[in-house]
Amino acid sequence: MKQPFSRGQRRRILLEHRFVHPADELCAKWGISRGELRKWKAEFDFEHFLGDFRDWIVAALHAGAGEVEEIIDFLDSLNHCRYAPEEVLVTLRDLQQEGLARPSGSGWAYDFSHSAHDTSYIF
Repeated sequence: MKQPFSRGQRRRILLEHRFVHPADELCAKWGISRGELRKWKAEFDFEHFLGDFRDWIVAALHAGAGEVEEIIDFLDSLNHCRYAPEEVLVTLRDLQQEGLARPSGSGWAYDFSHSAHDTSYIF
């Protein structure tokens, strides 16, 4: 019998659904049913669930935004707020320490080794 996912794991999986995988791909990846996914979406009020600043930057990097200004544009598309480059850089450095981001050329990139190329947790 598989172990149930913790609240934190469910949150991370829902972020993948929000920003990366459609429902069928997500359910196949994690071995969950569509019914289970629906329950989790209700638990987190998925209609309004966007994650936080850190999550948004991870999503931007995963989507291919690499230059700080591209990341700021991605964030602006989510919450209509223009962040200062310094705010973004602090979080990028934190993500680098976590193994999720790496410097790339003149910008940054998602470190796909963190998620074993999307076969484990992306966020």
